[in-house]
Amino acid sequence: MKTSTATKPGKTVRDRIIKSATRNFSKKGYANTSMDDIAKSARISKGGMYHYFASKEELFLAVIFQDAETNLEKQYQLFKNRKDLLADVERYYDEIIDKPHDLIRIWLEGVTEAMHNPKLKKMLDVGRQQVEQVSVGMLRQMKKDMGVLQDYADSELPELSRGILDLYKGMTLSRIMEDDPELIRKSWIKTMYLILTSNKQ
Repeated sequence: MKTSTATKPGKTVRDRIIKSATRNFSKKGYANTSMDDIAKSARISKGGMYHYFASKEELFLAVIFQDAETNLEKQYQLFKNRKDLLADVERYYDEIIDKPHDLIRIWLEGVTEAMHNPKLKKMLDVGRQQVEQVSVGMLRQMKKDMGVLQDYADSELPELSRGILDLYKGMTLSRIMEDDPELIRKSWIKTMYLILTSNKQ
């Protein structure tokens, strides 16, 4: 099969910019990182970088969600059979949830920065809404394929999704505070398993 030469180089440059931005945001923080800093370490002109990302806020969002496409593919490979539920929850944590600490710090700083940066806040809100939609879709698919959450109407799944995402945010704070990583892992897996096998009554 012939490899496309039209998209591969662009994707490589885009990935290089994201990696450079990740390093800079992690080292200097969002506010102290300029597009010049990122362009320089990515070995690309500033004008060339703006071809891929229109603003620092847009690039920041790409850093936060850099693995979103890959993670989505992994998600849809899981949660097909109820007897595999616990193993799938464990895999979900290990392959998708267990992020490097530098990405967690970048995300937390971005949330703080968004409190006085309306443009960044708006973009993060859009990103959050997209994550929630994917999460609801995943719960709906699990309900259909695995028979879990049968007591919950589809209209209740968005609320359940928000609770799960809030659980993730709390777990993220525990990780950044250097709590026992294995205890965090076990607690998250057990809590998620209990939620997915719960009844409303």
